[in-house]
Amino acid sequence: MKYVVGIDSGGTATKVKAYTLDQTCCFEQVVGPGNSLLFPEETIVELSYALRLVYEALGPDCEGIAIGLAGLSAANNQQEMTTRIKQAMPFTSEIPFHLYNDAQLAYLARNGVAAGILVIAGTGSVVVGYQNGQWSKIGGWGPVLGDEGSGYALSLQVYRELTKTIDRQTELNDWQRAFLEWSHQDSAQEAIRTFYQSERQEIAKAARFLGEYQDRFTYCHEVLCQAGEALADMINQWGTLNWTTSRKLNCAFNGSVVEKNPIVQQSLINHCRYPLKIATQHPSPFAAWRLFYEQEGEQS
Repeated sequence: MKYVVGIDSGGTATKVKAYTLDQTCCFEQVVGPGNSLLFPEETIVELSYALRLVYEALGPDCEGIAIGLAGLSAANNQQEMTTRIKQAMPFTSEIPFHLYNDAQLAYLARNGVAAGILVIAGTGSVVVGYQNGQWSKIGGWGPVLGDEGSGYALSLQVYRELTKTIDRQTELNDWQRAFLEWSHQDSAQEAIRTFYQSERQEIAKAARFLGEYQDRFTYCHEVLCQAGEALADMINQWGTLNWTTSRKLNCAFNGSVVEKNPIVQQSLINHCRYPLKIATQHPSPFAAWRLFYEQEGEQS
């Protein structure tokens, strides 16, 4: 059986999928995390293990491998990692092989090689663009300098409002009381103490409260709309630099804030200066099918 392999290697886990020409997922596995910057040696071990699992399950008739690797851009070691992965994999080195960063793989899974953008809004945020074979981005500067419209940015707004209530020595309003109950905190002061003791990913979970209570409290709805507007501003910045045509802009979403919340999505669309063609959602490993089989699949 002929197939292609896509691997999404991130700081939490490495997700492996194999696809046949008709888009059937014929293999799926999750192994340990990977990051080219933070732990390159362990990453090589996990990727080698993942590819060996595929080889043992499906045989040698692999027609292409696409890997998205966290930390690749920051480490600036793409050529080194490509060489080492190819040396460690059980397949012949003649197999077509592509190594991208994790955001680029997510883009390719949703948009293929068509020009467009990927809006990522989870814990952090960034807009990744692709046009004429060139990658570009807006944002992605982290929680101090950027992450507009992200789960972390949304959560900061919630906690900042609590600090204002403490400073003014006023009563908690309805949505604040609901948030304390939702987060299992006895007081605003306790919530702020928990904030300072928590990691960024844990803090960002407060954005879920806004999504769950958006129909009950106007404040929650408004903050989510603001997140969509902030993400649209990033798209508009990218478009000013890169999009000079009147054609619809291919746009894909990745990350819980923008994928799972229709309020954020609609606000983004409303504030974007460009007509958008929203891409179908696919898991990042699907990029392998896009890269190696899409044109052939359309012709068959």
